[in-house]
Amino acid sequence: MTAEVSSTVKKPGIRYGFSWNPNPPVSLAQWVTFAAMIGLVAVLVMFANIAVPFAAIGVSTFYLAIGFMIPFSLWFGLWGILLGGYIGVYLGGALGGFPVAIGWMTSAADIIQVIIPFIAYRWLAPKFGLDPLGRDFFAKGKWWKAWLFMLVFAVFPNNIIAATYNMVLLYKIGIVPYDVIRPAIIGWVIGDIWVIALITPALCHFVSPIVERSGLTVHGWIS
Repeated sequence: MTAEVSSTVKKPGIRYGFSWNPNPPVSLAQWVTFAAMIGLVAVLVMFANIAVPFAAIGVSTFYLAIGFMIPFSLWFGLWGILLGGYIGVYLGGALGGFPVAIGWMTSAADIIQVIIPFIAYRWLAPKFGLDPLGRDFFAKGKWWKAWLFMLVFAVFPNNIIAATYNMVLLYKIGIVPYDVIRPAIIGWVIGDIWVIALITPALCHFVSPIVERSGLTVHGWIS
């Protein structure tokens, strides 16, 4: 191959999608990162349950964890969704005094909160010319589209569905009265709006390139 021809060959970029295991195996550095992720989510959830409860058990106006869990799901795929969005949440709830006997059910609400953005960013974001890791929040010409996409797919539908699931579940098993359901759902969504808007764009824009360069991102579901 001549120098002229080789100069036109471009190294393919990293592709993100829904392949089950496109880049095996999961590295030791990733396992360490996943463990740290679980610990961070657990601490943030514990803080929310203890320090700033709202309207009902398991609802907080300062749920910092969700601002981190969404980027974790974009970076780490199923590991971010299950280890961060479920195991970390369950452990944090238990440490914060949430009943462990029902925590395994209510923690599923956080899977809803993060799997919807994951699917949207992997599937729809590229169709709109947006980065699947959310690196467009402060990009010239794309920032408005990136913020609108986040609101549509990572703020309202996922949180409304998750909050409704969680509060109806707590009502059905007798933990909260019926009249608490609506204010708890509203408080959940409003609290998460500003938490996600403050934390998620900064992490996605500034930290995503670092995570990717470090070889920690998951290209499909598990690798």
